[in-house]
Amino acid sequence: MVAEVNFRPPANEKYRIQKSSGSHQGQQVVQRVLDHEVEVTSNSDQTRIALNRDNYNFALIGEASLDGKPCYRLELKPKRKEKELISGELWVDQNSFFVRQIEGDLAKTPSWWLKKVHVKFTFADFDGSWLQASMEAVADVRIIGPHTLTSHTRDYRGAEKFASSRPRMRAANFGNM
Repeated sequence: MVAEVNFRPPANEKYRIQKSSGSHQGQQVVQRVLDHEVEVTSNSDQTRIALNRDNYNFALIGEASLDGKPCYRLELKPKRKEKELISGELWVDQNSFFVRQIEGDLAKTPSWWLKKVHVKFTFADFDGSWLQASMEAVADVRIIGPHTLTSHTRDYRGAEKFASSRPRMRAANFGNM
């Protein structure tokens, strides 16, 4: 599937499916994931899932290089079992202190059908905005086995680019309204 996701901070996210192929079940799974993302983003209580000491215990594991950038590796231990929290590792850029990658298992599976869900999120700079660049989730589905869902940011347009790329309406168009 190809989806256009529009996010306007602090808490407004919408999506539109542009193209889809493959199984109907796969499309439903992707739509549920996008619906959940919209719900979490528009929830005014985002502090309950934030990457902070209220939700996680952190421990320095060591240092590593990620995409040629020196990073601190931290252990992530969620303080509660919630499906939005991750038990795993966090890579933090040593120079900017931005999160470059999060990888681990969901603290609580979102469904009885899923035994375990392993996720990996990567982040990058898009024209001065630090955003999620990709996501991979491998779910161990009961009876069926492992299934993988991936997403990649293919195009990013900031507010300035979006505004300048939209066609301008001429005054003559308003006369017919």
